This record gives sequence, C-alpha cells and structure tokens, in this order.
Amino acid sequence: HGKWEDQIYAVVATRFQPKLDKNKLPQYFTTGEKKGEIKTEKIRYFRAPNNSDIESFEKAKSYLESKWDYFDDKGLIPTEKFPKGNDMRPPNYGMERWCDLFNSRQLLGHLVLMDTISTLKPAIIEEYGLDKAKAIITYLQFGIDKIVDYNSKQTRWITQRGVVSGTFGRHDYSLKWTYGEMIYTGPYSGPRWGQIQAAKAYRELSELLAGVNKVYGENIPLQIINGTAAHIEGVEDKSVDLVCMDPPYYDNVQYAELSDFYYVWQKRTLKDLYPDVFSIRLTNKRDEAVANPSRDGS
Repeated sequence: HGKWEDQIYAVVATRFQPKLDKNKLPQYFTTGEKKGEIKTEKIRYFRAPNNSDIESFEKAKSYLESKWDYFDDKGLIPTEKFPKGNDMRPPNYGMERWCDLFNSRQLLGHLVLMDTISTLKPAIIEEYGLDKAKAIITYLQFGIDKIVDYNSKQTRWITQRGVVSGTFGRHDYSLKWTYGEMIYTGPYSGPRWGQIQAAKAYRELSELLAGVNKVYGENIPLQIINGTAAHIEGVEDKSVDLVCMDPPYYDNVQYAELSDFYYVWQKRTLKDLYPDVFSIRLTNKRDEAVANPSRDGS
C-alpha cells in the first residue's frame, strides 16, 4: 500500500487565562501589589492542527532534503542499518536505518544540534583545555541524547499525565501508532529541557559527593573504574570485602541492542575524544551477560 505516512493530529500547548469564581466571573487580587488585577491560571489545552502547522512540517521536510548532502558529508546522519537482533520491528515496519526512527522535522532538529556542537568543539577545547572541554562537550551531547530520546517516532503520549514518554518506556522497539513531539526552539523547547536535565544530573551527582569532600578533602577513599568486571585493573587479589551487582534481566532487556539508539549519535560527537569507547560501528553484543535468543540460537 506504499510508504507509511505521518500526519499531525493535535497541537498541545499551555496558556494563561483569567481564574474564575463559582459564578464564572473573573477573580481579582484584593490586597498586595497586584490589588485590583485579575488572577490568572496556567492551563494545558489541545487544538486541531491548522494550515500553518502542516506547512511547517512540509517546510522542514523540504529543507532536510536540501541539506541532506551537507549533513551526510559531515558524517552526522546515522545511516547505519538497523542490525539483526532480538527485536526487528523497526525494519519490519519500514525503518531500516537508525535515521528512519525519526520524522523529517525531528531528524532535522537533531542534525542541526549535532552540527552546532561539532562546529563549537574546537572553540570549547581552545578556551577550556582538553580535559575540561571533554567534560563540557560530553554533557552537551548528553543533553542532545535526552531530546533524541524524547523526540522519535518511538515515543508515546501519556494521556493520564499529559506528557511525552521516552523512546524506551517499554525497553523495546514496540510499534507506536501515535507519538508525541516537543518543539525545537524557545526557552521551553525540547533541546533546552535536555540541557537542563543533563546539568541537573551533574549537579545532583556533585552534591552527593559534597559531604564526602568535606570529611576527606582531596583524599577521598573512592576509586571509580570503567571497564569489565571480568578483570579489574588496579585491584589487588583478596582486597575486596563485598561485590554488589545489579544483574541483567535475563532475556527481558537487551541492553546493547537498545544502547545502539544512543551510540550512533554519541560516536559522531565523542569518537575523537574517546576513541577507545567509540571504536566500533555499533555496540558490542557478543560479550553481554544477557540471554539473547538471536545470539544464543533459541
């Protein structure tokens, strides 16, 4: 029947309106600096898309097509094919490449963000030095990862809460008949929210260590090692009192397969900063401690 097409179904927004009393009349402030002014309340409302909404989507689609070679020449578009694995629903429904998991406007928004951070990288490194610049660029990419997560054709609208869920609310690639999408510009945009979330995570992690710093100063009795637990470098035999693991969920969550969704974006920004981490085309599935039917044969 041809290619699956998306259509804007509803536009969701917020507005301030007069707060009414039980007689449906505007309420007024009776005291204070706002005395005599009408009280207002913030509400969420829904409306049908108009011609401007539909045209804006078509414009994004046309602009993406005109800039495709530019983004592709810079290596920014995740055109890697969706790999064979446990959950093949995306290619089964026509999304054969990672970039196909996004509509035209979403993909254009993500590529503009990626192009911007790529352009800014040299200036960030020059101003802050390599070590600090790596941290800044990494957290900027985390902010992009957040909006990539919440602006794909794999999200869904949670009616009870009136918000968009992330791509992996179900830890799989289940088909979504409808999905939500955040706006890309302004102080309340999806990208701005993503950066705020990344900064918030960093701040809260730092606050966790504040008490430890206060007690121990620079001599914190803590060592963080990124690597395989099969052979931990720098840890002497019989020196560990407790090993506490958060185990994989057997065949329920395919971590590496899901991680590819972010990996294909991250490696385009971070590969030159962390060549040992982003040296392969997609994530390592072979050494993962899960039961994967596609890998293990049944």
